[in-house]
Amino acid sequence: GDTTRPQDAELLERIKNAARSIRGNEESEIDEERVLTRIFQEKVRLPSGAEKTIAQMLTELDELKRPLYTDDAQLYGLRRMKGTERMECSGVEVLAVSTKNDYIAKMLENTPFSNYKEVLKRNTAAMFGGCAKTVRIAGVTQSAIIFDWKLIEELYFSDYSDKVPF
Repeated sequence: GDTTRPQDAELLERIKNAARSIRGNEESEIDEERVLTRIFQEKVRLPSGAEKTIAQMLTELDELKRPLYTDDAQLYGLRRMKGTERMECSGVEVLAVSTKNDYIAKMLENTPFSNYKEVLKRNTAAMFGGCAKTVRIAGVTQSAIIFDWKLIEELYFSDYSDKVPF
């Protein structure tokens, strides 16, 4: 028969619930990182006819160490830039990701990330607690989640990370 004392059964139930909770948190953390991975891996055709991933558009630099595809990346709702005083991160290199961009919405429409704003704002590299800021992307003032570019590089583009294959 069952020899478990009531207090032991209660403790066992609490341990099981805690384990389920931890497992749930790990999965959601993975999603928060995976949504940017998914965006960075997207291949797009540039006006020149060349095909690049979003990651390549954000990371390929010219001889002066400036991103080569700034304008192209902005069409897809992403802008790598120096933070401004108005954004409360003056001089810090950031990545702004539009919270309402047709291209991002389309690339994520049949994925677990269709409501990408909610997932993005919980990403480790999100600044301001994931609160959106107003930024100009592709000449239009819009709401964007702001990420610390240095953290983005560490998480997604460092030599130690293989999250975004080029």
